[in-house]
Amino acid sequence: MLVLSMIIRSVDTFRFYALGTDTFVNLLYSKWLRDGSLRLYKAGKIAYPPFLPWLLCHLQNRLSIRVLHLIPKLFDVLTSISVFLFTLWLSSNDLIALLALLIYTFSPINVINGYGILTRNVGSFFFAFTIMASYVAMFGSQFRYTIFVLGIATCILMMLTSRIAYKTYFILVTVMAILSALSSMFFMFLLISLTSLALCILITRGKFIDDIKGQIFLINFIRRRRRKGESVVKRIALVFYNNLWWCTGILAILNGASLFLLTWLCTIVALSFFWPWGEAPRHIALGSAPASILSALYLFRQPFMIVPLLLVEIAIICRFSIKVLHGQFLVSVDRNMLSLFKAVKKIENNSLFLCVPPVYNALVAYFAEKKVLYGEYSNQEGLLFQAEVLDAIKTQSGLEELASRYPVTHLFVDSNNFHFTINSSRWEPVIQGERFMVFRKKPTRKSEKDCGPSN
Repeated sequence: MLVLSMIIRSVDTFRFYALGTDTFVNLLYSKWLRDGSLRLYKAGKIAYPPFLPWLLCHLQNRLSIRVLHLIPKLFDVLTSISVFLFTLWLSSNDLIALLALLIYTFSPINVINGYGILTRNVGSFFFAFTIMASYVAMFGSQFRYTIFVLGIATCILMMLTSRIAYKTYFILVTVMAILSALSSMFFMFLLISLTSLALCILITRGKFIDDIKGQIFLINFIRRRRRKGESVVKRIALVFYNNLWWCTGILAILNGASLFLLTWLCTIVALSFFWPWGEAPRHIALGSAPASILSALYLFRQPFMIVPLLLVEIAIICRFSIKVLHGQFLVSVDRNMLSLFKAVKKIENNSLFLCVPPVYNALVAYFAEKKVLYGEYSNQEGLLFQAEVLDAIKTQSGLEELASRYPVTHLFVDSNNFHFTINSSRWEPVIQGERFMVFRKKPTRKSEKDCGPSN
């Protein structure tokens, strides 16, 4: 089952050399950690969780990018194994544990997050293991102290890996702390979380506090810019479509499900609709573990529901995988793109690229090794600058003004996502393809310089 899950999650490497915007950001940062060449202009302070880039930094010289894609998928397998072992310990039933493993492994949201080199899979493992270890350390009789230490270690690694994971974790611990006013059963969660937080601050020499401050700004920033009038029904349908097992997990209430698992699942469900916290849909995967365990406990008594639900899940996975293989949803690099970047790499070294849309920033910086006008959206300065860039490139006058304000020498343009014509009096094409074009800024006459940029 686990081998089959790896094959399904590796469909991206069968078709592409690399896949996903976050993949290229992680690779770019890992390269920066290795040789110090970030190649980003106006990036702002780098405030990205360091664990995955650090791991990639030490493996890039030994493994190809295709093989590096297996790292998050391996962490997904570790999460599946953890879910199996925890369910086995909780239920003392092999079939329930196997069913939980089956449900978690083939949940669409987990398969979707398995594409590319993302922090979500790695963070999800540390998140789930920390919570389950806290519970086992509280009620288990064997290896209690070993599990306690492992829980602290994975909690620290979670804080250094995924912002989505540690934000959700702190909220979940807060909810459990409120429940502990009625019962002392959740004391272990507070002990592990506070110990891990203190150690993480010491390990990072206080940098983690700055990271938390940046997250507070990011939450408020997204809250102010979130879309108005979004259909609640559509959001609910999307959330449960990505993780159908939430439905059966919630139904487990009818069988007197564990308060611990229900608290975990219901907190994640609430966060997935709590848009002001930002990135709400990305919380969904963090609820896969409790949903899978609760679903297994419920469906073990309702076996006639298992096959239809699995068939629906498989259909969702196939539908999304086919779209991924056709290059939809995620930014991808295939052999044609690699040839394009080789041509871009030959352009003069003192160039500064403006990518339209900015989703190609990390690709050009990493594969073509060119300096790129870029706002690092993991911090306040970079996020505000990136918002400025996004607003500017909506119109031709805005793009021209932005290119004049900064020493931009080239444009890297995706013609499929560009709705106006490049000014031929200011820009000349140097590379033209079916979809991607590179323009070079024409030399400006002295008189034009004196008059300033025109819009």
